[in-house]
Amino acid sequence: DTVLRCVCAGFFANAARLGNDGHYHTVRDHRRVTLHPTSVLARFGQGSEWVVFGDCQLTTEEFVRDVSVIDPRWLLGAAPH
Repeated sequence: DTVLRCVCAGFFANAARLGNDGHYHTVRDHRRVTLHPTSVLARFGQGSEWVVFGDCQLTTEEFVRDVSVIDPRWLLGAAPH
């Protein structure tokens, strides 16, 4: 958990939540993003409710890469208020 908490603290601005439509939506500006098809979470995961990502790639859709599953409570301590 310690490493993931650090990732969350560093990338809190790139947090996204899984919506009812099956896509992630960024917390900061509500953009619809999709896990990149090469992502382990996209290929083998079950779509965690909350993630942070390190990179966006805009092609036919806005894909996110370098994705980590997080506990949303970690955002409360990481994000400035």
